[in-house]
Order: sequence, then C-alpha cells, then structure tokens
Amino acid sequence: MPWTSKRDVQFQHADPPWRVPHQLPTSFEPPESVRPGDIIYLRRPRKFQRVASLMGDTWRHVGVATIVHGDTWMVEMNPFGFYGRPLSAVIDMYDTVAVQHIAHCQHASEVPLDLRIIADMRQPTAFHTKPEMVAIGIFGWLRLFHLGPRRENLRQRLWNLVVNREGFKSRAVCSTPVARAVKNLCRCHPIVLDAWSYKRGAQRQHPFEDHLYAAVPDDVWRALEPLATSFWLKKDGVFPNSDDVIDLTKSRKEATP
Repeated sequence: MPWTSKRDVQFQHADPPWRVPHQLPTSFEPPESVRPGDIIYLRRPRKFQRVASLMGDTWRHVGVATIVHGDTWMVEMNPFGFYGRPLSAVIDMYDTVAVQHIAHCQHASEVPLDLRIIADMRQPTAFHTKPEMVAIGIFGWLRLFHLGPRRENLRQRLWNLVVNREGFKSRAVCSTPVARAVKNLCRCHPIVLDAWSYKRGAQRQHPFEDHLYAAVPDDVWRALEPLATSFWLKKDGVFPNSDDVIDLTKSRKEATP
C-alpha cells in the first residue's frame, strides 16, 4: 500500500486539557511490521471520538491483528457483531492508527493471543444497548475524579444495577474480548487491567470480574504499557514519508469547532 493519503483529513475532534496521558509511540513502522496478536488502536472524528475525549481517553476503537489468507487483517467487535477487515482498509478509514506489540514469553499460553481473542468472539455477538453505552461512558467519566468512600459505594451500587440488567453480559463493546484475553495473558507477567480506579492514579487489580465490562480501549493500552512496544502506522492523517513535521508523542490539540 502506498504511503500517500488519497483524501484530505478533516479534523473534527480535539484532545481536551483533561486527557489522561499515555506513553505514546515515538516512531513510525510500515504495515508489514504488524504481527498476529498485535493490538491495534484507532482514532478518527465523529461522535465516538467526542465521547472518548469527554472521558479523558485517547482511543475510540481497538482490535487485534491476525492473518487471513496471507494478509494482515484486524478482527474487532463493532455494532454489527464480530467483524474482520484488511489492515489496509483500516489505515485508510482512520486518521490515526497505533499498534502495541507484546513480546513473546515462553510461559505464555500456547494458543496465540489473536486466536484466543477470536475464539472468545463466539459470545457475545452484539453491542450494548444505548442506555448501557451511556452508563459505561458515565462511569468512565467519573474515573477522572477522586471519589470519597460514600460516593464510591454509591458508584458501585449503581454499576451493579447496570451489570444486572437482563442480557447485559451477553453484550459487549470493542474492548471487551480484548480485555478478557489480555488480563490472563501470562502467569509470569501479570497484567493489571483496571477499568474502575481513578485514571491518573496507581492502577490496581480488582477482584470483581464485572468491572471488565466497563473496560475501554485506553484501559487495555494502560495495562499493556509495561510489556509492549508501540509504534504508529498513521498519525493525524500523516504517513511516514510525509514532509509534515509532527510530534509523535503527543495527540493533536485544537479548538473544537
């Protein structure tokens, strides 16, 4: 695939001052560098990016790389169920694409990560309902604040009401199957996948599996930061051979129109 964009990118989203920072990539790599099991993170304008920004998050979507008939594809959960598409189509569709590569460990599961995630994609087969998506967004937004014990207890009680909705656990968001697989990645390298604590504080493992249903792509990124190396495939509409000069470590900040 040529390193040129066929269309002008219209930036309709911005990173607010309260965005929670990550250890973002510092280099570009070509698509050929993507390997099965790599986790792919995406950004582009439209409503889900605005929701992610309100939550202080960077990423709006996540999937896993796999090989289909010799070509690299991304497998994902989207509003239509489980879905796969060529990586080249993904790069063309989103203005920013980043990858986390997890180094192989001899103590990891013998089943490759991408196949574990794909196997887990038999269930669920639908996105959460709109009220449930709103609730997950609100709980993600609340994680931008320190909550005292009484408010924390109230938050937990409200979350229990959401989780116990009929059919809730048979539905998912894009990060749900990825979060489940990543959390149990390797017994020698425990992953702290925290979908509940204050986002700017120390992340910790929670005993309640129900919290994983609140996981969003940024939670997966934070969990893998200690073990993974990361790189850009495309950033703010810019490809590696572009003459544009960009700061690889920061997300775009601009006034929201």
